[in-house]
Amino acid sequence: MTSEFFINIDQERLQKALEASEIGIWEFNPITKAIIWSKKCYDLFGFDTGQLIDLDSFISGLHPDDKERAVQMLDDALHQVNGGHINMEYRIVNARNKLIYWVRATGKAYFNENGQANRLIGILTDITQEKGIQARANEKERLMKDISDSAPVALWITDENGQCFFKNKTWHDWTGLSDGELLGYGWMDAMFPDEKVLLLKNLQNAIATQSFFTADFHLVHKNGNIRWCLANGRPRYTEDGKFIGLAGSCVDITELKNTEEKLRYRTALFEAQNEATADGILIVDAKGKMLSYNNRFVEIWNMPKEITAAKDDYAALEYAMQQLEEPDAFINKVKHLYEHPYTIVEDELYLKNGKVIQRHGRPVTGMDGKNYGWVWYFRDITQVKNEERILHFKTALLEAQQEASPDGILITDGKGKIIMSNSRFAELWNIPKYIIEEKDDEASLLYGMNQTVNPEREIEKVKEVYINPNRIVEDEIHFKSGKILERRARPIIDNNNTYYGWAWYFRDITKQRMVEQTLEQRVTERTQELEAANTSLERSNRELEQFAYIASHDLQEPLRKIRTYIDMMNLDLERDHVEKAKQYIQKINQSSARMNDLIKDLLNFSRLNLSHSDTFEKTDLNTVLKYILEDLELIIVQKRALVQSECLPVINAIPLQMSQLFYNLLNNSLKFSKKDVIPKIEIRSKLLSKDEKAKLPHIDARRNIYEITFKDNGIGFSPEYAEQIFTIFQRLHSRSSYEGTGIGLALCKKIALNHQGDIFAVSEEGMGAEFHVLLPE
Repeated sequence: MTSEFFINIDQERLQKALEASEIGIWEFNPITKAIIWSKKCYDLFGFDTGQLIDLDSFISGLHPDDKERAVQMLDDALHQVNGGHINMEYRIVNARNKLIYWVRATGKAYFNENGQANRLIGILTDITQEKGIQARANEKERLMKDISDSAPVALWITDENGQCFFKNKTWHDWTGLSDGELLGYGWMDAMFPDEKVLLLKNLQNAIATQSFFTADFHLVHKNGNIRWCLANGRPRYTEDGKFIGLAGSCVDITELKNTEEKLRYRTALFEAQNEATADGILIVDAKGKMLSYNNRFVEIWNMPKEITAAKDDYAALEYAMQQLEEPDAFINKVKHLYEHPYTIVEDELYLKNGKVIQRHGRPVTGMDGKNYGWVWYFRDITQVKNEERILHFKTALLEAQQEASPDGILITDGKGKIIMSNSRFAELWNIPKYIIEEKDDEASLLYGMNQTVNPEREIEKVKEVYINPNRIVEDEIHFKSGKILERRARPIIDNNNTYYGWAWYFRDITKQRMVEQTLEQRVTERTQELEAANTSLERSNRELEQFAYIASHDLQEPLRKIRTYIDMMNLDLERDHVEKAKQYIQKINQSSARMNDLIKDLLNFSRLNLSHSDTFEKTDLNTVLKYILEDLELIIVQKRALVQSECLPVINAIPLQMSQLFYNLLNNSLKFSKKDVIPKIEIRSKLLSKDEKAKLPHIDARRNIYEITFKDNGIGFSPEYAEQIFTIFQRLHSRSSYEGTGIGLALCKKIALNHQGDIFAVSEEGMGAEFHVLLPE
């Protein structure tokens, strides 16, 4: 039993003793003059219980001859006379029955740090018949002493004030104190100081309330021996019912305390183990009554507190059954176990909420073979079960994928031992089924490699892989039959960098290689066709150079020639040189034809001026780019150019002009590429911010503006020509170096302006060029 148990018993006994005693308890507050009485005090004075009492009320109830003495007694106590103690006898005139009662008042004043009394507490004892009773009590005391000297327990008796006036010989044996030292409160000198304070308080409370007294404490003998004692006392009364103190005994409980200490240790250890475990633990008796459980049990079952706190076995069982998917099977199992109490249980319980609980049950069997109950262990294995299901699923999925894979798959450990393979692996390597089933690693390796063009080299490659696992294998295996297998291998390493083995993948690429050879042949043929096309293109370029030369003279040269030929023709006609004049007419026609072609080009350029806005439509620039790349496919292939583009926007534009814009810019980048350097063209798009639009005075900042950037790694140009290049017929290079008419970038400028946008270029010689096209959304 715990100390809390004994304290509860002490309080209960003390309360009963107070109710049955003839002692009144009083407390006087010298500051407020208020007095607090117990019921006994009210009865002695004949006042109504609960009536407010002050100093005047108290004095009014005293016998006239004792009032002055009683008041002086209080005054002396409040001024620390006799240490503030009160002990006097006086008479009371009962206000109800007018009878006179002799009482003994004892008490003590308490003082604050300034020496001022702030509390006076004491007891009031009716001593009207005390002398007669005392005589009889003395006789009984002598008789009791004779008997008690031979008692194996320590006996004691107190007066109504709690002062011990009798101790038997056992007290001397246990403490080594003399009879005189044991009397009063002297026997407490053999106690531990902290226990002494507590016990004295409990004893005084028992005296004040005339209740039963019980306490356990240590007694220390003068020789140093220590023993545990259990004291029990009960109120003593005179024949007429007057309380005269307590009487009791002390039992040596040292052995019991030692046993309790061991039990507490084992209990604490048991509870600590229970709470430290991840399992829920429930202990029941042989009839299924709950004896103990840990917090984890409550958590796992989500058991309501009201059920566990009350240890309501029926409610707990009902609650558990409501959660189970198969409650009937559960209850049948429980019944079976109680019919066979020595059975060990290990099973799993499935709850409706998806939780899975692993249950272990062990019978509690005594040394006599009797079953005293069960210890149940519950473990939440929901996550484990889910992981198992996922693992099973992944395993099945992996096996299905492996069998469905067109690749041959082989999994080995770190030493090359076969763990698994799919049927496609055996098929590709033409390995007999019996070798695969036996997982004969050496036989499989030799059988497979002997089919290759160079078996020794292939075997050496495999060995190198297992010697150096920190590598990736990607190569081809050529067979004597002409078959070609692509081999890829990866080491199997987990997140903790633990190496487990290798995963090998084999794919038959024989047909692929044949197709590649065919494609290479076709590429050769197409290259020859492209060379022929280039020859034709060069011829066309030479013709365009003629047009560029004409345009570069600002249309003046054709007109000058026409005028000259007309003058010469007139002279020949005057001289009758008709045949010669016909030749001039032919030359005039030729010059006018060139003039006409140049005018057409200029008309095309001039037609870019807009007259109607209804020609605009939603235009996907990604689609525009796609078609232009197809148009430029030949030169892109010739130069092995790399064209990379981000996702371009959809804008409101004229599709044909967007095609002309993209064509000229891309063609320009391809044209002015560096020799012996693969052209690289990057096309980017972004929506300009408010601040960026503010820096462009010719752009309507209220509209969304996209900036389309064409960046290349070509020859570039000097920054001083950044504006000149957009002027019609302006060329930075000779026609012999780079073909062109000088009208392309001017055309781009016109298109950008037509769309209320703009275009500008940024470049350095030899550093490539960037053309920035600004187009409204």
